[in-house]
Formats: sequence, structure tokens, C-alpha cells
Amino acid sequence: MGDLALRTHQLIGQGAFSNVHLHQNVQGDLFAVKSLKKEFKFNANYNHRFEREIELLDQLNGHENIIPLIHYGKKRDGRPFYVMPAADTNLYDYIRTNNSLLPLTDRIEIFDNVLKAIAYAHSIGVLHRDISPRNVLLFNRADSNSLEVRVSDFGLGKNLKDDSGFTRSAASVLCVK
Repeated sequence: MGDLALRTHQLIGQGAFSNVHLHQNVQGDLFAVKSLKKEFKFNANYNHRFEREIELLDQLNGHENIIPLIHYGKKRDGRPFYVMPAADTNLYDYIRTNNSLLPLTDRIEIFDNVLKAIAYAHSIGVLHRDISPRNVLLFNRADSNSLEVRVSDFGLGKNLKDDSGFTRSAASVLCVK
């Protein structure tokens, strides 16, 4: 990635407990940096979930259809973050713009690449649990007139080998009499 001195350009995405900002390094390369929202800095549950996402991406790193984890760490204020390539678009926006222009072969290729990513994750015991068109990132390949498809956002992911059999969300409540 070269120099890690990144300048924030703009907020390009956000979830329940994290934000994604577009950044540029001194060489002009663009990256997306996902970080825990400031208001959740002291929330142990959200910190754990974010750090689990980093661990899952680290395990999945190297698959051609899963977003690569370029760098990760803690910000000066202690919030976790990670760096990934900045996509040209996501599948949701791409379909909205190009739906009438997409031939069946391109649709099948995109779908096949998403399935390859999910199959690989499952083969090593990782469940995504939040697959959606917004979590499928698309990159224009400069060397050809095609798209690179990458599954992202493993924030709700689960490692079946490491996690317990129980799941809990911030909104879940168990009532026992």
C-alpha cells in the first residue's frame, strides 16, 4: 500500500456500528477505510464484532472474490479500523444503472463469482450472514472490459469453528420465567 498516511475524502458508506471513508495515499491510490463509529468507542459488544470481522477477513484473505484486507489496526483514539481497496461501485448501484444493458452472461458471471466467495468462506467454516447487493463490490478491470466481483462486509459473520453455538445481537432479549 505504500505510505499509510491517508487523507480522508468522504464518507462512502455506513452501517449500524461502522463508517467507511474514501481515502487517498500520497501516491494518489484510493482506499476504503472502515472504522468503528466514534459513539461506539467504549461499546464492548461492537468492538468485539468489529474485531471479529477483521479476524474473518484475515482468514479469508487471498480469495479472488472476497475483499482483501490490506491493513488493520487501531486509530489514535483506540477504535479499530481496516483498509481495503476502494471499489468502483456496489452491485446494487450497478444494477440500478445498468440493468437493461446487462446480458445474461454477465449476470451469470457476477452471480457465479458471489457463489465462489460464499462457497470458499463456507469451506473454511465462515458464514457471511448479511449477503446483499450492497455488500458485493465491483471493480472495473483496466486490462479488460470486465468486472472484478468481491464480497465484503463480514460484520455479522460467524466462524463456526471458533464461535459458540449461540448468537446474540444487541437487540435480542431472552425472557425466562
